[in-house]
Amino acid sequence: MTARRWIPCAALALACLAGPVHAQGGLSLQPCRQPGLPPDARCGSLVVPENRDVAGGRTIALNVVVLPARAARRAPDAVAFLAGGPGQGAISLVGWLGPAYAPLRETRDILLVDARGTGGSGPLDCTLHERLDPQSLVGSFLPADAVRRCREQLSARADLSRYTLTEAARDLDAVRAALGYEQLNLHGGSFGTRAAQVYMRMYPHRVRSAVLHGVVTPGMASPQSYAHDFQAALNGVIADCAADAACGAAFPRLAEEARALEERMRGGSATATLLDVEAGAVQVELSRGTVAETLRKLLYAPVSASRLPLVVHRAANGDFGLLAREAIGDRRRMQGGASWGLFLAVTCSEDVPFVDTAAARATDATTLLGAYRVREAVAACEGWPLAALPPGYRDPVRSDAPVLIISGERDPVTGPQWGEAITAHMPNSVHLVVPQAAHMYAGMPGAACVDSAVIGFMRSADPRAVDTTCLPRIRRPPWVLEVETTLALDSAALARFAGEYSSPEPAVRLTVEARPGGLRAQLGNGPPLYLVATAPTRFYPEGWPPGATVEFVLDDGAVAQVLITGGGPPMRLVPARRP
Repeated sequence: MTARRWIPCAALALACLAGPVHAQGGLSLQPCRQPGLPPDARCGSLVVPENRDVAGGRTIALNVVVLPARAARRAPDAVAFLAGGPGQGAISLVGWLGPAYAPLRETRDILLVDARGTGGSGPLDCTLHERLDPQSLVGSFLPADAVRRCREQLSARADLSRYTLTEAARDLDAVRAALGYEQLNLHGGSFGTRAAQVYMRMYPHRVRSAVLHGVVTPGMASPQSYAHDFQAALNGVIADCAADAACGAAFPRLAEEARALEERMRGGSATATLLDVEAGAVQVELSRGTVAETLRKLLYAPVSASRLPLVVHRAANGDFGLLAREAIGDRRRMQGGASWGLFLAVTCSEDVPFVDTAAARATDATTLLGAYRVREAVAACEGWPLAALPPGYRDPVRSDAPVLIISGERDPVTGPQWGEAITAHMPNSVHLVVPQAAHMYAGMPGAACVDSAVIGFMRSADPRAVDTTCLPRIRRPPWVLEVETTLALDSAALARFAGEYSSPEPAVRLTVEARPGGLRAQLGNGPPLYLVATAPTRFYPEGWPPGATVEFVLDDGAVAQVLITGGGPPMRLVPARRP
């Protein structure tokens, strides 16, 4: 059956707002009720078989969001964003891509589909850290008992061998057909680049263009390359610090300190003392793997990478408290950031069976990370149901479609060499390497020009027209040379900040709870925020950019307002309810 074009809402605005927009294939779009989506977003679901080889079997309802084009005459192709992880839901990206890529909506719809097993599409959710105490959080990245429980729980309701990127590509094309789009412009980030390449191979005529940011090839056996890629990024950031007057003066022996830290951790563990929000004053033991993985994750974003010299300097000189705080904060944020069952389903089938464990073990002697992540992944995948990969799945994807490839010069996981490797198989491509960027480039002064280049490329579908003249003007964020000392407040001092606060513009609610070592807060529907005191009424939200603050303004001892800065536009909230 030939798919028809989707009815343009701009031309039928009243009809679109009054009721659902129907398309073929059982997919109906109507005004969204999900919080955090733009007012004009349209939501729906498409039911697909979990196993396409079995008639009448289980099904998955794919969660679909469309941000409609504003023009009455819209393009027949949409822009589809594919999330990374693997395990991240695409619809969770809307807060970032909505503002950054708003110009694309002048003539094109933006299509977001939570891939099977993620977001709202039958998520394979499970908790890998049941206990959130500090010592448990700095333990194994993939705890064996938790992975086993995850596998047993999910196997009772899902065929874990059917949650692959091949099936996700079939799902995406089913959504495309149901909405009547002739082609898609793919935008894949991180593991989403592999998902995009799989779709490009399976449905070459349905791809108008593709943007691949942080390339993961089908032949990459993650986490095989992590040790070398992390070490290269670490050395690069150390060199960047040495070349900067302020950073070089603050940490004149940083390269030597990094080597000393590596040697120390090869010999065993380290002990850290810190003030933890949930547990108060605690002491934790850090393994070599946890130390290395924490530094690796700091290198993912330019803003967090700016803290790495200070973290390394302190740890090399015997103070692991700041590193431990980074480790605990990262593990807490990871709890709700991805569908871990989907992460394991994909990597256990597509990556781990192809890892060279002997070569990985050799990196123990040459890198800080060594074979830590490989050992964790191999152990976690024991007993996991494996999918059969199609013949040639791991071969390079060949495509004549216009492709824009973006890499960060200091990316610790998908460095520029991975982007360069696919250019030979994509002759109609251009490769941009963003200077000093990490796995992401957000937060770098001048980096908005990369988004502009993406928008221009998706409009023209012409790699030769991509403007690269702005790249030399992009700069990394300022280095963090010192952090404020954390302050231990007693229970009475913390209790007075507990309660609910609200702001009419923008409409947002903040919920605050007193904990033993600080405050646990939730801003809107976001993940928990852990606030550590740096002054009697001022707190730092762990993981936010340096200088970010949540300040409670008191009037006669009671909170009159809350001021939040550093995590976006400044916010001012007032008490809504006291506990």
